[in-house]
Amino acid sequence: AEYMGIAKMNIEKESREDRETTGLANSYRRITIDEAFELAGGNGKYQIIMGVGGIIAKFLSVLFLIGLPLLRANPEFQCTLPTGGLYDCPVSIACKVGYQYKDGKDYSMSTEFDLMCQRNLSNLLPMVGFIGQGIGVLIGWLGEVYGPFILLIISVSTQTIFLFVLLFSHSFPFLLVFTGLITTSGGVIFASSITYLMSSIPSNKALCYSIIQNLVFPVGEIMMAAFLWGKVKWRYQCIIMIGLSLLFFLSLIYMKESPRYYYSHYQNEEALSRFEYIAGVNGKVFPKEVSLTPSTGKQETACDKLFRLFYE
Repeated sequence: AEYMGIAKMNIEKESREDRETTGLANSYRRITIDEAFELAGGNGKYQIIMGVGGIIAKFLSVLFLIGLPLLRANPEFQCTLPTGGLYDCPVSIACKVGYQYKDGKDYSMSTEFDLMCQRNLSNLLPMVGFIGQGIGVLIGWLGEVYGPFILLIISVSTQTIFLFVLLFSHSFPFLLVFTGLITTSGGVIFASSITYLMSSIPSNKALCYSIIQNLVFPVGEIMMAAFLWGKVKWRYQCIIMIGLSLLFFLSLIYMKESPRYYYSHYQNEEALSRFEYIAGVNGKVFPKEVSLTPSTGKQETACDKLFRLFYE
């Protein structure tokens, strides 16, 4: 009888705790991920900082590749006479009789490594660049699995290091290898920055941020054309890119992994803590009595099913 009494008391206690837990859960207001973004401040200070940092990163991803044909451009030259004089001539003649660059030998990759008459070697640079960019983009989409923010930091860091090492290039094979490494890192930045930006903003702001992101291409082309017009030496161009990388690292003071990433991986508590952080940066107070629920009508896409092969 005493044993039965103790057992009955335990059952009543467990039942009471269950009712309290259920009541507490029911008291929480369930909201969608987009509603959580709005409660955290919508398009506030955090989104602006994150947007600027992400766009700088994407700008870095395309700037070197866009500028690669200009970094190896052939500046003005003149053919040399046996007597020591100079005269204007086409490349075909210059490669036979000799030539001299007007802007110095360290102006571009082509002049420094004397590639003007070695077209096969010169054409390897953009070929390696495009291959590296393609490989990097494929790697970058893994950000959906392992976290776009972490991948973005790693790729910008490696590209910055590779750019710095490239400044000390002493041979064409060295230049070729690090061109491939830089563009591969750039491809990772390109893909992971898109994933990060689009997952860190409310859905109704996605179009605006997409338009701004795509402006990096014409801006990059204008910038590299300005370098060409101003006859900026190729190493100085790399130093400017390194400077842009430092601006990105400054934005990391505020940037965090996207709450949508945690939400898509069923880590709702972590997602809510990120919303609390974002709200704090935006000068808001994120409510404690909320829980996340999938948006109405949300269906799993083929892309979602593919990535679930990696993280489930």
